[in-house]
Amino acid sequence: MKISLRRRWVVLGLVLAVVLVGALVAVVLAYPAWSAKRGDDAHWVANRSAAALLDYDDKRMLAVDSEGELLVFDRATGASRRMGRVDLQRRAALLPGGVVSSVNGRLVVTDTDGEAIWKKESGGGYTLLAVDVEAGVVVAADDRSPYNVVGFDLADGTPVWTVEDVARVGNIRVGVEPARPPGAFRNTGLVPVLRRGDYPGPGEPYRPEKWSLLNVVSGGIMATTEMDNPDSPVAAGDVAVPGALADCGDLSILGGPDVTWPGEPPAVECEPVWAFDTERVLVPVRVGPDKFAATDDVRLHSVDLASGKITELDWTGTLADTLVDRDGKELTRSWGRYLFADGAVYDTRTGAEKWRGDDVWLASDTGLVAEDLSWIDKLAPGDADRWLKVVDAATGEPAAGGYITDDEVVEAYVLDRGEAVVFTTEETIFLTSE
Repeated sequence: MKISLRRRWVVLGLVLAVVLVGALVAVVLAYPAWSAKRGDDAHWVANRSAAALLDYDDKRMLAVDSEGELLVFDRATGASRRMGRVDLQRRAALLPGGVVSSVNGRLVVTDTDGEAIWKKESGGGYTLLAVDVEAGVVVAADDRSPYNVVGFDLADGTPVWTVEDVARVGNIRVGVEPARPPGAFRNTGLVPVLRRGDYPGPGEPYRPEKWSLLNVVSGGIMATTEMDNPDSPVAAGDVAVPGALADCGDLSILGGPDVTWPGEPPAVECEPVWAFDTERVLVPVRVGPDKFAATDDVRLHSVDLASGKITELDWTGTLADTLVDRDGKELTRSWGRYLFADGAVYDTRTGAEKWRGDDVWLASDTGLVAEDLSWIDKLAPGDADRWLKVVDAATGEPAAGGYITDDEVVEAYVLDRGEAVVFTTEETIFLTSE
């Protein structure tokens, strides 16, 4: 049967219409990726990268590059300025008129141009511990023997208070300091110290170590606690928790509310995850048949520092999954209510899994995800690799901000106001949720 010429044109027209509609749909669906690749959905992109974010305020971000050089970024424009250096400890904080840092034993306060306003040096060296901008106090450990902790006037470096004859200050001389969110030095209200008189000397009979919690503003002792192990308490904002315990039943919040378990406290060791927030602390609890074996399963718990309530998360792993210098490094990507662990986001107040993702960073109510492009996204021009998106922390639903990068993501941070900063190997990308 022959098909009339008219019918052939009709069929051809229908085919072309389908092709055109399909192409239009593909273009519409691929447009977000195309826009993100162009950088249209980023607040700004700077051709300078960094290795870590140390602090931020309403207008600035303090970062450090891989060589230890401090950089201050303008949050509105991305303009950056060098502001001195730090050593491997990366101890620095923003001040209203500049930056304070400790580097190679020197405590330095600089102005907005990076010029030193005042500095302190000693035979042993100074280590930055905390800054209270409102009170105008910078606190540092003086490593000259006998060791001291000193509070300096922020304006001119005059000593405001001194605590003498200190044997240990927190963890700065033993092991490694825990991971903390950006701005930790300005959010620290207490400094744990072990006075020499409270420390058993050579030849003396053993006794528990008596730790004191110093107030950053006054240098006064806010609380004392006896620790029957070599780990000091760890300050988290205006409270502290033990660094390690032989029994979970002894877990306490020093200077805070009583701890309440969801049932009987487990009769096992309780050593917090070595990443400390001002809102919650994570505690893994071993649940295997041999509760002292490193290979046993653990359940992750969250301690609310404001209420003392402990919530068990719907998460099971091994102890290695909670070691932030090894398999559990991703636990340092989350600060506040929501936690990213092993491909899932959990609500630390309810313990429930909320949503899943490959690479997630969280703080407050905002999240950032880095995900592979779908087949339709790959229609966007360029050799795109990872799509960075600002999302709702509770649901994972995307907000407005996004960017596609073909560089490796070095590190990322979620800030306040629904904003996030990403450091790649070549660029710094600033995203917002608006």
